[in-house]
Amino acid sequence: IHQFIGQNLLRLARLLQLLRPLMFLMRGFMGNAKLIFWSCMVLVICLYAGSITVVMILSQDPVATADPTMIRYWGNLFKSMLTLAEMVTYDDWGARVDEIVKFVPWMYGFTVIFLGISSLGIFNLITGVMVQAAFQIVTEDHEKGLELHLSHAKAALEDALAKN
Repeated sequence: IHQFIGQNLLRLARLLQLLRPLMFLMRGFMGNAKLIFWSCMVLVICLYAGSITVVMILSQDPVATADPTMIRYWGNLFKSMLTLAEMVTYDDWGARVDEIVKFVPWMYGFTVIFLGISSLGIFNLITGVMVQAAFQIVTEDHEKGLELHLSHAKAALEDALAKN
C-alpha cells in the first residue's frame, strides 16, 4: 500500500510540473483582465461600426438584398457582426469578401482595412498583453527564487561564522 501511495504522489508531482505553465498563463490573464476586457470592447466596437457600414451600403442595392447568400451572412446588423467576427479570425474570409465585392466592388478596400485594424491590430494587442504578462510573471518568479537562494546562502554563511 505504501508503494501505491508513493506512485500516486510521484504522479501528482509530475502533474503539478505540467500545470506550472498553465498557472503562469492564468496569473497573466488575471493580472491583465482589465486591459484584455477593454481590448475586447474595442474589437466589439469595430465589429459594430463595420457592421453598420456594410448593412447600410448593401441595403442600397436591391439585387444584393434579394440574394439568399447576402441575406444569410449580411442580412441584418447581428448577422453582419457575426460574419465580421468570423472574418476577423480569418475563417473563410475570402468567400465573404467575394460575396460583398460581387455587388459593391469598392468594398474590397473596406474589408482589407477593416481586417487590418481589427484582426492584426487588436488581436495582436491582446496577444502582446498576454506575452508581456507571462514575461513579467517569469521575471518575478526568478527574482523570488534568487531571493530565496540568497537567504539560504546568508543563513549558511551566518551559521558558519557563528561556529567559528
